[in-house]
Amino acid sequence: MWNQTYPLVAFCLKGSPLTLSDFFVTVWPAALASWIAAIGLLFSQPIISNAIDNSWLNLCVEIFYFGIIYVVIWFILPGNREYTTMIISGIKRGIRRLARKDNS
Repeated sequence: MWNQTYPLVAFCLKGSPLTLSDFFVTVWPAALASWIAAIGLLFSQPIISNAIDNSWLNLCVEIFYFGIIYVVIWFILPGNREYTTMIISGIKRGIRRLARKDNS
């Protein structure tokens, strides 16, 4: 998969001010957290499947479990806690601006 991703990304970034290293520095935390969450779900899946008979409920529990593992790994990786705090503060500022605009 990675041997196909690199040429595609290189082609898409050709002529862009964004470099390949910038792209991969941005993508690696999400990719790593996703891989670890998938591996964690793979090993816990037999336990979840044996405990829950309903397929829909099983799927919901697996999605929830994947999300929890992903978020925990995301916060453990360096720099992501500050990045998330910055995003949340930007969203809050945007909501306040919209609220002020609606009140005027």
